[in-house]
Amino acid sequence: MTKKLIVVAERSGAKLFEVTGIKSAPVLLESLDNPTGRMKNQELEPGRLTQGDYPAHGATSVVTAKKSPAEIEVDKFIKKLSDKIEVMATGNAFNAITIVAEPSTLGKLKQSLGSHSAKKLTDTIQKDIARLPEAQIKEHLTGLV
Repeated sequence: MTKKLIVVAERSGAKLFEVTGIKSAPVLLESLDNPTGRMKNQELEPGRLTQGDYPAHGATSVVTAKKSPAEIEVDKFIKKLSDKIEVMATGNAFNAITIVAEPSTLGKLKQSLGSHSAKKLTDTIQKDIARLPEAQIKEHLTGLV
């Protein structure tokens, strides 16, 4: 029997579903929450001055390669999620993996997958449905996979 892992993700959380067989309904295995994914840079580093704090220099900007605190938090969550997927893929819990996420999260997650999970990745779908209620996500998944 074919078992598929469906990862529905966005920067503030992910839901892992299992589908067994062609016509079966998705079953929620686990929800992962990342509340810091919704936070802004000022909330993550409240004492940090921003460009807006320097009105005389407002027109000048410096481009740096340094990541913002919000990006760092999202990257940490993506790493945690990809590690979890890799453990599941290594244990042969699933034959195939599908990732459903908005474009930015999808790209980061695909890039951070381990070798076992990357081999089992069969589908990627750019769709931002992770914050929907579980019943609505299942409806979307039934039509997508």
